[in-house]
Amino acid sequence: MPKRLGTELRERGRRATSIYSAELTGTLDPDLIVHLARLHGDDVVLVTANESMPIEHRDVLASTGLTVAVIDGDHGNDELQDAWKRDTVHRWAHAMQLQLPATVHRYSPLAHRRWTRRRVRAPSRDRSRFVWEQGDVQVVRPGEAPAPRRPRGRDSGAEESAPRDYRS
Repeated sequence: MPKRLGTELRERGRRATSIYSAELTGTLDPDLIVHLARLHGDDVVLVTANESMPIEHRDVLASTGLTVAVIDGDHGNDELQDAWKRDTVHRWAHAMQLQLPATVHRYSPLAHRRWTRRRVRAPSRDRSRFVWEQGDVQVVRPGEAPAPRRPRGRDSGAEESAPRDYRS
C-alpha cells in the first residue's frame, strides 16, 4: 500500500495507522495479524493489497478474528498501481469501517464484495485487444502494434474474385 495513505485517511477524519508510521515494517504477516488483534481487538480492519493473504494465513485470521479488506489487484496497469490502491481505499473507507468483524472483503474502484478465491482465467481473457478493419478481425497482444492495413478497392491492384461457396 502507498506509504502516505494512512496520513491521508487521518487528514480525512479516519482513524488510520500505517505499518510505516507504527514501525512495523518487515513484520511477517502472521505476526502482524496477531499484533493488531491484541492491540485493537475487533476495532481494526487490516487493509492489504496481498490477494493471497486470506488463503496463506487462513488459520491465523480465523483464530484472531481480524477483519481484512483486500484491495483488488486486477487492473492491468502496473504503472498506476499506487493510484489504483489509493483511489480504492479512499472511495470505500466508509464501507471498510462498517465491515463486520472477522470477515474478508475485496474492494475495487467499482465495487466491493465478500472475498472469494479467484478462478483461473480462460485463455480468451488474456487482455488482447481486437482491431476491427472493414470486416476483418485482427488480434493485437499488449505491446504489439497492429499489422499494416491491406489496400482495398479498385486501386489496390488486387484481383477481384468470385464469391466463395463454403457449402462444399
